[in-house]
Amino acid sequence: MKAGRKRGGRTILQKMLIPVTAIVLAQAALYAVVFLQGGVLSHTDANAYDILGERTINRQLYLENEMIHRWSNVKEHETAILSSVEETLKDRGATLDDIATDAALNAQILDGLSDSLVYMLRKNGVTGAFVVLDGVGVQGDESGQSKAGLYLRDLDPVNNSSGVSDILMERGMPTTSRRMGIPLDSFWRADFLFTGEEGRADEQFFLAPLNAARASTNRESSNFGYWSPAFSLSDQDGQVITYSIPLIASDGTVFGVMGVDITQSYLTSLMNYEELGVDHSGAYILAITDREGQQFQTVFASGSLYQVKFGVSQEIAGKKSEHKNISTFTRAGEGGKSDLYGSVQPFSLYNTNTPFVGQQWVLIGLCEGKTLLQFSHQIRQIIYLCTVAALLLGILGAVLASRMVAKPITALVQDLKRSDPNKPIKLKKLDIEEIDQLTISIENLSNAAAESASKFGQIISTTNIPVGVFEYSAKAPSVFCSTNIFPILGWPSEEQVEGRLPREVFERRMRELQECLVEDGEEGLLYRLPSSPEGERWVRLTFLREEGQILGAITDVSKDMAEKRKIEYERDYDILTNLYNRRAFAANMERLFETPEVLGTAALLMWDLDNLKFVNDNYGHDSGDRYIEAFARCLSSFLSEQSLVARRSGDEFYVFLYGYQSKEKIRQIIRKVWTQIGHTTFPLAGKDFKIRVSGGLAWYPDDASTYEELIRYADFAMYSVKHSEKGSIQEFERTSYQADSFLVRGQEELNRLIDHRLVRFAYQPVLEVATGSVYGYELLMRSQVEALRSPVDVLRIARAQSKLYQIERLTWFEAMASFTQQVKAGRVGPGERAFINSIASQSLTGSDITALEDLYGPYLARVVLEITEQEPWDNERTRFKIRTAKRWGGQLAIDDFGSGYNSESLLIFLSPDIVKVDITIVHDIDRDGDRLSLLENLLSYAHSRGIKVLAEGVETRAEMETLVSHGVDYLQGYYIARPQLEVAPVEPDILRAVQAAREKMQ
Repeated sequence: MKAGRKRGGRTILQKMLIPVTAIVLAQAALYAVVFLQGGVLSHTDANAYDILGERTINRQLYLENEMIHRWSNVKEHETAILSSVEETLKDRGATLDDIATDAALNAQILDGLSDSLVYMLRKNGVTGAFVVLDGVGVQGDESGQSKAGLYLRDLDPVNNSSGVSDILMERGMPTTSRRMGIPLDSFWRADFLFTGEEGRADEQFFLAPLNAARASTNRESSNFGYWSPAFSLSDQDGQVITYSIPLIASDGTVFGVMGVDITQSYLTSLMNYEELGVDHSGAYILAITDREGQQFQTVFASGSLYQVKFGVSQEIAGKKSEHKNISTFTRAGEGGKSDLYGSVQPFSLYNTNTPFVGQQWVLIGLCEGKTLLQFSHQIRQIIYLCTVAALLLGILGAVLASRMVAKPITALVQDLKRSDPNKPIKLKKLDIEEIDQLTISIENLSNAAAESASKFGQIISTTNIPVGVFEYSAKAPSVFCSTNIFPILGWPSEEQVEGRLPREVFERRMRELQECLVEDGEEGLLYRLPSSPEGERWVRLTFLREEGQILGAITDVSKDMAEKRKIEYERDYDILTNLYNRRAFAANMERLFETPEVLGTAALLMWDLDNLKFVNDNYGHDSGDRYIEAFARCLSSFLSEQSLVARRSGDEFYVFLYGYQSKEKIRQIIRKVWTQIGHTTFPLAGKDFKIRVSGGLAWYPDDASTYEELIRYADFAMYSVKHSEKGSIQEFERTSYQADSFLVRGQEELNRLIDHRLVRFAYQPVLEVATGSVYGYELLMRSQVEALRSPVDVLRIARAQSKLYQIERLTWFEAMASFTQQVKAGRVGPGERAFINSIASQSLTGSDITALEDLYGPYLARVVLEITEQEPWDNERTRFKIRTAKRWGGQLAIDDFGSGYNSESLLIFLSPDIVKVDITIVHDIDRDGDRLSLLENLLSYAHSRGIKVLAEGVETRAEMETLVSHGVDYLQGYYIARPQLEVAPVEPDILRAVQAAREKMQ
């Protein structure tokens, strides 16, 4: 042993080992007697689990009976609805195909079956009933998302009124609501909107059975019945589940769905969770799982236990326990042991080999372990009481033993508390070996801690890291502060003594610092200190609270803040002009429009710097930049508290003036700056170059009340002045906008049409009179861009944007692709031709012609090239195009003969194969002698030269008979057949009428 250690000291273990060992042995004997009885606890646990399972099964059987034999028993109503639809179609003379496009027909169908829907709502005892047709709900909708439907809701199916006063309309036409006396719900819509996004429960109740039925040859609708997960019709509506089946006509056409809904409140009222657990604290969960039965998607839950344990989570996980038919449950993705026990009972909602049989619905009866096993716990408590009694004996013995050593240890603790933490600790020895060793260790650690603290402070002081630390305790008279704190915060170092500040001084300094607080965030407290000769200073304070103490660190972040401000400036300002950039301008505009009261009378000017391309191309981009800077300096004259000035893009700028009382005041400001611009020049190649700009102006609120509209209108005004009086300012004119705005808006739409090839072709047959058969089809372009429905608009914008060639190329390649597809599908017969309209001023390049021949060479001989009326034909491109068509073996047709450029001179110079007589001549030709004379002259001239005559725009039988009787070779028009996207045969009645007219002529 070391010198100075006293012998004869005894260890605490030696003092307490014998009595504690004796007591523990007595306790072990007592435990053995109690638990060796065996079997009691396991039997009580098993009984509790069995009761939970039986109650869950009973509730599951009840709900399954309701779901299968009552709520989803819609066969009778399906028959009635199908009969109603067939009757309405018959009355209207319509077909099922018309449902897709005829909103008025759909409204009449739904109105006719509304009584059947009310009957289903009442008889099946459900909270909602609906029918959704796979057809447009609002006339004119081209998006394909609007669907017609009728949706009725009864929130209390148990108590029915004698009429329909307790029913609300969620979806459907107001005319049906008024006729039946059913009020509209607060979030009513006339139609359904389906985006087609995959996985959306609020759309799958319609799409899932509809698509499943269409993908199958089975026509039994019940095989496609679908129970949907919970969803809401709108954000304000409560959640529901639905059962829906497809509506399948007698010919097998699937044209909609019908079904019922059960609201969350009604369904949860049938899941009486109070029958679970002795204190009614259980929960029933209606959920959907997969075949593995381990992950569950919650549909509805009753009982507060679910909200307490799972909150808003819709995904829970189950794991089989060691108890039969019992699982434990946690949140999905969480591990660990769970105290939630549940009995999982599956529903048999779907037949085998049906599309949705993989979606297994289950009912889960859920209880906490402490509730479920309460009786077992009571038995355990009795055992624990016995154990406690035994432990008391041990505790009493331990207390008696510990008192023998407690007194000297207590004295040591008091001595330690009285010691000064700033000085080395010295403790008295107690003549107990372990305790004496402990006191020596404490003394050594105290000395080491003091040395470490001193070294740490010295290290921080000698580094260049601008950080200081402190340790604060409300009970201590002073606060430890590292020496770096004082220069960082500007505190006088004279106030500290040996690295410590008096607590009162520290608290006063921190209160002063708090007045400089700028931000309280996740990274700590940010302070902006008063300015100093070194410049603006920023510090950040982070701290940690630990048992009455605060450990803090103060860092000088002045450099970081300067860098951050620099980044923010570069983010919001244009580097060249020092004006706002487009992003910052938009953000400030959105902020201003959130408080319209500050806008007053306002104006948005959009400027376009003229001649910038000329300067860049002829003098270099450095000169162009100086041109931009010179104009930006002029715009800086607008800068005030009531203006925003920004550079939008290369040569475009924004100026927004707001908060004025009148337009005249704003006009005065604009005229002043405009005069300044007019007198501003900048040196360019030894000369003074004048700044020239064009501007468009829109007023708030007279022209527009929103930021987006204001931008659009100012842009249009600038566009107008650029194409009329370049170098001036023009205010927005609504009449011009309504007439020509599509030329501006249509630029992007035209680009989208060309880039994505958003065109289709409708086929209108051309009937040959001599044979009574189809000679060919005119391919009529149909734009799929909503804003460019008319081919005339497409050509007008393409001409304005110099993109007629792109339209010509798109027409040829897409038309031939469509025609080839129809030929391969057998819809176009051998020898039947394709009439393709071509822009006379445009012709394909050699490479495009080669590509067209490579792709569709075998079919080009069947082309009939139509020269359009909108462009002059007398140019080399037209002649080249005609030679190319002749080389293919195709034919040439003059379109719209009798109007525009296509006059008699065309017959002389082009020698076409076919002349198409314009509709203006064909219309009412059976009653107008002048038109008939024109036709007779044309027929005489054309037939004498082997040219065939085609009459287009034939709309009546009388017109057809007159044309046939005078020798027209081909017929085309609505009387023969309307254009269709899929080739369809001409009606037999029309063919017989033409044959009769031909025979009459002979």
